[in-house]
Amino acid sequence: MKAIIFPSAIAHAFQPLIDSIAEYLLPVVNKPVLEHLIELLVRHGIDDICVVLEHMPYETRQYFSEGERWGARISYLLEGDYEGIIPTMNRIRGAIEGDSLLCLPGNMVSNLDISAFIGAHSSHGGDVTLWAKSEGEAVTAPLKAADGDNNSFFMPFIVNRGVLPLLLSGETPRNMTGLIKTLESQNVTSWCYHSPQECTLLTSLTDLWEVNRDVLNGRYEGIIIPERETEKNVRVGRRSTIHPTVKMHPPVLVGKNCSIGEGAVIGEEVIIGDNVVIGDGALVKRSVILSGTFVGSHTEIENSLIRKHDMINARTLESVYVEDDIILGDLDREIIGGKGDRLYNLAAAMILLIALMPLMLVLFFRHVISPSRKYFYSEKRLGEREIVDLKGMKRPRAFTLFAFRSRIGLYRKIPGLFNVIREDMNLVGNSPLTAKEADSLQEEWETLR
Repeated sequence: MKAIIFPSAIAHAFQPLIDSIAEYLLPVVNKPVLEHLIELLVRHGIDDICVVLEHMPYETRQYFSEGERWGARISYLLEGDYEGIIPTMNRIRGAIEGDSLLCLPGNMVSNLDISAFIGAHSSHGGDVTLWAKSEGEAVTAPLKAADGDNNSFFMPFIVNRGVLPLLLSGETPRNMTGLIKTLESQNVTSWCYHSPQECTLLTSLTDLWEVNRDVLNGRYEGIIIPERETEKNVRVGRRSTIHPTVKMHPPVLVGKNCSIGEGAVIGEEVIIGDNVVIGDGALVKRSVILSGTFVGSHTEIENSLIRKHDMINARTLESVYVEDDIILGDLDREIIGGKGDRLYNLAAAMILLIALMPLMLVLFFRHVISPSRKYFYSEKRLGEREIVDLKGMKRPRAFTLFAFRSRIGLYRKIPGLFNVIREDMNLVGNSPLTAKEADSLQEEWETLR
């Protein structure tokens, strides 16, 4: 049987994380959500997998490649404008081997007994079998409209290839309730497999936070949690260093290449991604810290999702962009090149300032003796450096540019060396714009677009 994995079509619900992470790569206990699904399929003998790509397809394909790492054969279907599960299945129907398709949402975390699910579909001889949660033992029964109540999203189902044209003959179903109505209207023989396993859809950042904690607590039996257990319910990745004074309150998962400083407290239900640094005396409780994040000394984090500069309250979904690198930082940022540029600008500006100091003093003296002519003046400009507000919106930082009033360009620009030293601007490059020039540039760009 071939498995087809579909996008959620609600990637926007995971902002701001989704701005830089593919939907399928959202982390659940330090592994992409799609990786858990692929592992589940392979454990049940399904290695022929088609992944429908919509959001950040290149990054997804780069991570999973052809699936050799998991013993699977992964193919891809790129949907620039995703219309839904049924139209997509119809487009690839000719390339599908076998009579039945297992359809799974890609934003699902599950320990579903897929072998039993497939067995139930085969035993009753129907055309479609849907999954639904039950509190008791697994049972299979004819599908009822109530099986789709209060379900705005697709859940796992198995469909025989021959009935796809019937499903497309009416209005395209957008959720489980719509699919059930379509099945009823077309008189398709449909069953529902009720089982006690978990199939949780991630529809918000709160869901992502809760699922991470639930998996860490062992609610999803069978899901593989990475890293070795150093003590009961504490897992630590390779090449991670933890100061002896750090207090760990299980369950805790620490990824690879991490560093946790002296006196830090890592509370219960904490997932720390790979390449994370947590400073001395920091406190982290019931939170997920994504890879490449720096947490500063004595920073307190609770009930949050943290990715580099983004801090998201997992309960209220309020998001704050913390610009101060001392509190939260980005360890993946290229800082060596940036520091080299700053050192070059500083050194060159200092040398030029010393060399041109006699000339600058003469020009400044001219301003002193004739202040009304304003030989020395200043004006507001917008620099290359940016400031970021609490919502993560960037805008150029305004600064005061110094200059001499002169027809000779060299004379005019000498005071600007102080701006270079202050890191307001670079020694070489485009001249800083005034606010009016920046607005005009934006208007021209909008016109050209």
